[in-house]
Amino acid sequence: MRSQTVPRVAAAAAALAVAAGVVAAPASAVQAGGKDGPRLVDKAVVPTVRAGVAKWVKTWWTSRSDVCDVRVTVTGDDVAALTYPSNTGSYTSLSRSANLAGGDFDYTAFRVTPDADAAGFITLQVSVSYTKRPAGTPSPGSGGDDALCSGHRSHRATTARLYVRPRS
Repeated sequence: MRSQTVPRVAAAAAALAVAAGVVAAPASAVQAGGKDGPRLVDKAVVPTVRAGVAKWVKTWWTSRSDVCDVRVTVTGDDVAALTYPSNTGSYTSLSRSANLAGGDFDYTAFRVTPDADAAGFITLQVSVSYTKRPAGTPSPGSGGDDALCSGHRSHRATTARLYVRPRS
């Protein structure tokens, strides 16, 4: 039987890095689908969750270009329930606003309840839709507002991993 120490240490290290603000975008985190648009900083969802227990978790995002109206949905085979913040309802968005400036970082949050018999890493399917801000419009955080969010809507699908601790 494989020791649970390594996944716990890896999950704890990821959580500490995020909490300390040490966030890097490794090459493995860059998904296919073009150079622009939001992408996961790390495929690990933090923090870890106990099987059968609901908990709010985060996924961290960055973008090479200015994007707006960012909407994220999550599904998973080993998930008993998943809910989004009440202000968005059917999706989650970034914590500060639905905009993300190129080179900036922000997170999305959702409440997940893994199946009661889940243990170890489970895979979550993550879908993000967004609009690339048109050239010449103010960047998010520089006076730009949602009214300037227009253009072609893009979508990207990826996966993330959530570590589930067994029920005790």
